[in-house]
Amino acid sequence: MKRTSMPPAWVEDAIRDLPGLVSTDAAAEFLGVSTRTLARWARTGRLRTVRLTPGPGSGRVRVPRAELARLIAEASSAPHVSA
Repeated sequence: MKRTSMPPAWVEDAIRDLPGLVSTDAAAEFLGVSTRTLARWARTGRLRTVRLTPGPGSGRVRVPRAELARLIAEASSAPHVSA
């Protein structure tokens, strides 16, 4: 069974004012990445998204706030490599 942990309190503080579902533009800006990177993460399964309108090419995709918290917590716990 996969164990999930709660993000640190500072992550919860950072996302508190975001809506439950965030536009891909806003999510990309919040994470400091391009919308193309966000789309690639969704396509490869790194990021879970929600399609508001059924069918391919509808363009109505949102990112759950909990996914942003998970990505931030994941990135903050990853080991950093210095050059």
